[in-house]
Amino acid sequence: MDEVSRLNGWSIYQASQTHDVFIRELVLGLPQPLRDVFVLSRFGGLSNSQIAERLGISPKTVEWRMTKALAHCAAQLRR
Repeated sequence: MDEVSRLNGWSIYQASQTHDVFIRELVLGLPQPLRDVFVLSRFGGLSNSQIAERLGISPKTVEWRMTKALAHCAAQLRR
């Protein structure tokens, strides 16, 4: 592997690490009820009905919390 390829690989690795840290901080910045719904949906792959059952809340509450979580994330990305 030549020097340029090795350095480009390092840049991609660093960018990936930076991205991972940013996403982690973004998710951890959510209020707990919003974070629970967001994580179960986006990282756990659960449906709104499954999340509602697991958390003991209504599916409409899941929808509301997810809407708020996505709005919070979008606002943070615009900063």
